[in-house]
Amino acid sequence: MVPWLMKAAAVAVFSKVPHGDKLAAFARRRITGSLAFPKRMAAGKCDRARLHVQHFLDHAGLARVPEGFVALELGTGWFPIAPVCVALMGADRVYTVDVTSHLEWPQLARTLSVAREIVVAGDVPGIGTERVGLLDVALSTRNVDAALDTLGIERVIGDASTIALDRPVDLFFSNNTLEHIPNEALLRIAERFHALGSERAVMSHWIDMSDHYAAFDRRIGPFNFLKYPSAVFSYMNGSLHYQNRLRHSDYQAIHRAAGWRLVVDEPTRGEATDLRALDLAPEFSKYAEDDLLVYEAWMVSAKGESPR
Repeated sequence: MVPWLMKAAAVAVFSKVPHGDKLAAFARRRITGSLAFPKRMAAGKCDRARLHVQHFLDHAGLARVPEGFVALELGTGWFPIAPVCVALMGADRVYTVDVTSHLEWPQLARTLSVAREIVVAGDVPGIGTERVGLLDVALSTRNVDAALDTLGIERVIGDASTIALDRPVDLFFSNNTLEHIPNEALLRIAERFHALGSERAVMSHWIDMSDHYAAFDRRIGPFNFLKYPSAVFSYMNGSLHYQNRLRHSDYQAIHRAAGWRLVVDEPTRGEATDLRALDLAPEFSKYAEDDLLVYEAWMVSAKGESPR
């Protein structure tokens, strides 16, 4: 069996068995080593967090993070480096939302330690070395919620489309998260964010629309999963590695339907020859080739009129 299919089969099993998420986490930690978090990876994610903040500043016409700035990350994940970096850039409050909590002290301690290395090295513009002391205090707590509170970060566990917050949000952001959420749920989340946003609210999303198994198996490309009809793809699309296969135009439509006005839309396209080499599933015949070629995009939107 080819490597990516082996992984897909494993994900399908873990997605169906009791406590499969915990078993998958054990396998990632002890067998595949995919829960490692090297400094280089952390620095890249921190720099992407900086770009999210910059998108807000550019739209608001500001030179620096304003007093009382509130941000919200969709998709906390295993290592919350993005909300940590946004907090270090001067946010007054950062909410980080996930439907499931993966966060335990060893992962957070590693996140804070590598963030400290990044700050000391001056690797990310906008974070001064004076913030090191704050990270040291957070590390000294040896407690997830206490450490996050030290930084002004609040984790929210639950459905992002129904959350209630005590403060309006200026910046909503995510990194390769939207592609793991079904279309209908994405629309509800975007609508909820519209309701939770301040008057100056901005959404900034980096979306990876490629076949994620291509990162595991270099013999397949970013468009590989487009050749499988939904009925077939459902067998390899377990809940622990769910991919919605939405295309660029679908995300544009979701933004518009939820009342957000796109102000930055920067797609990255692959090679047409790679796409044409595949026998595409019928459900993708409605898309223009130029749309299908997009495998990642920065999409930034400002709060427009309410859709309701």
